[in-house]
Amino acid sequence: VLRNTDQGSKQVQSAARGTFARGILDILNHDKGGDGDEFLRVKATCACCFALLLRLFAPSCPYGDADLETAFVSGICGNNGVLGQLLRARDGEASSSKSSKRAELTEELFQRGLFVVETLRQVKACLLVLDFATDEALVCLLSSLLHSISSANISELKQPVISLLGELLEEGGKDLTTRVWDAFLRECIEPPKSWPTRTSQASKGTLTSSSWDQPQSVPDDDVGSG
Repeated sequence: VLRNTDQGSKQVQSAARGTFARGILDILNHDKGGDGDEFLRVKATCACCFALLLRLFAPSCPYGDADLETAFVSGICGNNGVLGQLLRARDGEASSSKSSKRAELTEELFQRGLFVVETLRQVKACLLVLDFATDEALVCLLSSLLHSISSANISELKQPVISLLGELLEEGGKDLTTRVWDAFLRECIEPPKSWPTRTSQASKGTLTSSSWDQPQSVPDDDVGSG
C-alpha cells in the first residue's frame, strides 16, 4: 500500500501515523529478536516501510527528532543497523556455492537495501539528520553508506550513495562538525577493518547478523570510472 501511495496522501497518513509508524521503529531498533533469515527479512521489510513513511509524510515527518535520531543511529545505520546487512548481503557467499533458494534470498535482501537508499535519496529524507541536536546520526549514516560499498555491489550502489552523500555534505556545508568530516575522510581513505555481514550457514539454515568478515576489495576499474 505504501509503495503505491502518492506522497502527501492525507488518508494514508492518518492510517499510518501512530501505532503502525511506532511499530516500525520498535522492530528496527530491536536487536535481540533473532539472527535467522526470517528475522532479517522482517527488519528489511520494516526498513522499506520506514523509508516509505518518510516519503509519504515529506516534507514533514511522522516521528519526533529523538525517535528519528535513534532510528538512524541504531535501527538503520550503525554496527547493528539493518541497512549495512542488506547492502552487503551479496558479500562472503560465492555464487557457485549458493543454492538457488539462498541466491534468491541474498538478492532479495540486497534489492531491499538498495530500495531504502534510493527512496531516502529521492525524497531527500536523509537531510533530516542535519537537524538533530548531535551529529551522531550523520556520522553513522556516512559510515554505513561508505562501509556498504564492495566489489559485489559497486555497480549498482556507487551512484545513489555518491549522490546522497553529496547532498548531505553540500546541504550541511560550513555547519558540519570536524567529527563529521573526519569520519567521512577516514572512510574514504582507510578501508574498514570489519563490518557485520551475513555469513553462509547452509547446514543450519540461518544467516547471522553478528558474524564479521573482511570487506571485499574494490576493483581499480570501478573506482576510476564515472
